Amino acid sequence: MSNATIIEIIGDIAPQFANDDVDKLNRFIGYAKCEVNQNLFSSDLQCYEKAVAYYTSHLLAKAEEGSSSIGSLRRKKEDQLECEFASSTSDVALDSTQYLTEFKKIMKARTPSFKMRC
Repeated sequence: MSNATIIEIIGDIAPQFANDDVDKLNRFIGYAKCEVNQNLFSSDLQCYEKAVAYYTSHLLAKAEEGSSSIGSLRRKKEDQLECEFASSTSDVALDSTQYLTEFKKIMKARTPSFKMRC
């Protein structure tokens, strides 16, 4: 499967990344594909590509912010100087982007919800 369609979708949903280097986009698409379960989309390739595009855009946005995947910084200490930063009540809010929100909507529509009755 070619990444060309996913790159086109990224250009539509996240135009700020449309002019990024194609090699960089392909790397980030590869990262996103590792996180998106293609089996949830059966034969619906178009929706799978859209989900990958949204998640890729999220990863690109976080990389642009200089975010790391190790979590949010709460405290930093160097020698005798120590700084503590205010923390959010939700780490999810710190890592969210509009693209992650849309990705989650797509995935929620694809993931069956189970209810247990006792």
